[in-house]
Amino acid sequence: PLRFRKTAVPRWKKYRDLQACAPSWEHTEAAIDLQRKAYDYWEFYEGDQLMGYFVIRSGSGAIPQMGMRADRWNDLGPFLFARIAYGYGQLKMNNVAASAKDLLGLLRRRNLKNEINQHEMKLIL
Repeated sequence: PLRFRKTAVPRWKKYRDLQACAPSWEHTEAAIDLQRKAYDYWEFYEGDQLMGYFVIRSGSGAIPQMGMRADRWNDLGPFLFARIAYGYGQLKMNNVAASAKDLLGLLRRRNLKNEINQHEMKLIL
């Protein structure tokens, strides 16, 4: 049985182990904390074990962070995604790294379209 729990205070240290990739700078915990009250924080458990989480901007459906135990994206990912969609309707994600294969696979299976690609640019000084 899966259990979802809304929390007022995100547990960033625990979430790091569940992240599919490092968030872009505007989706880091420091950036989110600047507007902490604009977001909802959800955790989900199997028994007493934290299996995943998501952070969502309640007014817009923007998801800056979403994570899951690496070995559970295929079987539990759809439940997590369904829970998000049920509570918030329209969903958006920006800046999902190409290296986040499990998360991207889940998004494709849920028929979300990739409308824009972003390329990392570096300048060697």
